[in-house]
Amino acid sequence: MEKEKLWSKSFILITFVNFIAALNFWLLNVEMTQFCYETYSLNESIAASAITVFIVGAIFTRLLLGQKIDDWGAKFALTVSMIGFTVCTSIYILPIPFAVLLVVRFIHGIAFGLAGGSATALAILALPKSRLGEGIGYFTISMALASGIGPFVSILLSTVFDSFQMAFVCSAVSCVIGLVCMIFIKIDPARVEEAKPKEKKAYSLKLSSIIYVPVLPLATLLLATYICTSGLVSFMTMYASTLDLVIAANIFFVIYSIVMIITRPLTGKYCDTHSPNRIFIASLACVIIGMVLMFSTYLVTTNFGLIAGSITFLTAAALFGFGIGNAQSVAQGQIAKITPANELGLANSTFFLGMDVGSGLGPMLIGAVVMAIGYANAYLALAGLAVITIIFYFTICKKYYKF
Repeated sequence: MEKEKLWSKSFILITFVNFIAALNFWLLNVEMTQFCYETYSLNESIAASAITVFIVGAIFTRLLLGQKIDDWGAKFALTVSMIGFTVCTSIYILPIPFAVLLVVRFIHGIAFGLAGGSATALAILALPKSRLGEGIGYFTISMALASGIGPFVSILLSTVFDSFQMAFVCSAVSCVIGLVCMIFIKIDPARVEEAKPKEKKAYSLKLSSIIYVPVLPLATLLLATYICTSGLVSFMTMYASTLDLVIAANIFFVIYSIVMIITRPLTGKYCDTHSPNRIFIASLACVIIGMVLMFSTYLVTTNFGLIAGSITFLTAAALFGFGIGNAQSVAQGQIAKITPANELGLANSTFFLGMDVGSGLGPMLIGAVVMAIGYANAYLALAGLAVITIIFYFTICKKYYKF
């Protein structure tokens, strides 16, 4: 039997728009704290509030607007979010007061939160049902590419031009391109009709209206995983600097992204015909081992030198690329399979809410741990959290979803 076509024009365009949204996030957020610190002469804590406000905006969207994506339609919601991206990135170019910047960052966060849920829901509608896992694997590669390219380009632009403005200009231009792409996205009318709510629901603040309960176990799993991820990302560079592993730190996320890009399509394809159980277990086990290796990097570097330390450090990067990357994409694939088409917007918003909360809590919690016990021991503590996560998977997720 011939396989249904995966790479339709619309799926390619949706994946590209999702890449632009994710690239926008990484391109700006990597340098935003530094930009505020230098431009407005703020201390580090207040400067970092530009990141916090953005995440609060995203969480606001997941909680309060996720239920409306299904009513509005995924394409309309994604188009609105790209308009928001274009307007906000254009305003960054202007000389504005810090208070105005925070308002714009909050609105930008709302647009980002709306983009996450709507782009995934739209991609699912553009994919053949028989190849959802494989398709979502390819779709989420766009985020992996953005996480590798965004920080590199942001730092390169600020270094070459000795200014943050060029990053803002590039972000604005890319958003305009993404907005133009939305015009050419066409979804099969039958799938669009299938995705429409059977009846219009009044806006509600009930828990069942802002959280899609069947997705909650997987969202909680991703929340814990992303506490580990954000803890890793936030302090990896500083940890590497204390060990003189600067070169290894520069290619850490390159290794991470390469492994993620290679493995995601393979694991997605596997999950289309098999239970995701083995992939989930392998992914979470890789996160545990990776955190232990991050802790061990201190011991290896101290006792055996920089080369041995760098190898340990970058081995951890490869393990994280498989573990964190595939835990997310396989979970998204499973959500696509268990969720009715007319609930995809709310389901994806609930899923991304877990990731957002984890990403927001991680730096704050792990920062406190670092101050108390140091970088290396903080990673050992994250390994402990990853162990709790895999126990949660076995006791809750595996039984609930009958994997």
